[in-house]
Amino acid sequence: DLFLAEAAHRGPQPRSSEGRRSTMRAVPKCSVKLTEYLEDLRKKEDLELLREPIKEHGLFPEDADADKTPITIEELKNLVRIWKLNWSPGFWKMNPLKEDLVNALLEYREEVLHLPRNPVKPAGARPSRLDARKQLPGSADYRINSMR
Repeated sequence: DLFLAEAAHRGPQPRSSEGRRSTMRAVPKCSVKLTEYLEDLRKKEDLELLREPIKEHGLFPEDADADKTPITIEELKNLVRIWKLNWSPGFWKMNPLKEDLVNALLEYREEVLHLPRNPVKPAGARPSRLDARKQLPGSADYRINSMR
C-alpha cells in the first residue's frame, strides 16, 4: 500500500516515443570490459611517459633493465622529491595513490617542463603499413596504376 501511495504521489511516469515506459537498459558486459580495458591502457600510457625522466635521474635499481622494469610507487616518490613537488604543503596527503602521483607528475611535466602528454613510441617500434605508405612518394598512384 505504501508503494502505491508513493507512485500515486509522484504522478504518471514519462513514456518513450513508442508509448512504453522508458526504462534503463542493461549495459552489455563486453562494453563494460572494453571501457575498463581502455581506461587501464590510458593509465599505462601515462605511466610510460614518466619512464624517461626516471631513467635520466637513475631511479631504477642498478641490476634492472630500465626499458622493461615496471615503474613502482618508489620510483615515482623519488621523482617527486627530485622535482621538489613534495615541498608544497600537504602534497603526500593529497596524492596518496600511485595514480595520484602519476597525475601530479604529468601535470608538472606539462606545465613546468612544457612537454606534451602524447604517448611516446618505444625505440624499437616499427612504422605501421599506413605510415610506410605515407612516406613513399606516389604510393597512392602506384596502387591505382597497379589495379588497371
